[in-house]
Amino acid sequence: MSDNNIKVRKLGESKFFPIPESIKLQADSYSVYQNEEGMIIYVPKKNNPFKNGRLQEITEHFLKLNIFHKDL
Repeated sequence: MSDNNIKVRKLGESKFFPIPESIKLQADSYSVYQNEEGMIIYVPKKNNPFKNGRLQEITEHFLKLNIFHKDL
């Protein structure tokens, strides 16, 4: 792990942390949390099929293939 020191920046009314080049992003969107000690944690957002409608799309696909039992 590299020792990256950054300073809080301000853009308009918002504050942000610049991301050092040594940090490789794993997603386009992150959830951010702060723990009791003040540590700020960024967690990559993952696609959740239960929240983004993908589960419905997959279910409809399999229904068209007639894979599910009709009594279910």
